[in-house]
Amino acid sequence: MKKWEYKTLYVGQHLGGETHTGEEFEKVLNEFGDEGWECVGLGMTDSRLVYIYDKTHVPYSYLVFKREK
Repeated sequence: MKKWEYKTLYVGQHLGGETHTGEEFEKVLNEFGDEGWECVGLGMTDSRLVYIYDKTHVPYSYLVFKREK
């Protein structure tokens, strides 16, 4: 039976600044690929939930990666 491990990467605007943009973002994605990570999903927070935790009203997205253990 295969076993998997997962990693989450937050993207977009968070705490007043962008987390990953342009070439920097591509560099991060390529590094993940070199390490065997494969993007398998994405999601977006609800801006009301984000406000509860970090006092901003900005929703942000995240990518989910997995690779075999």
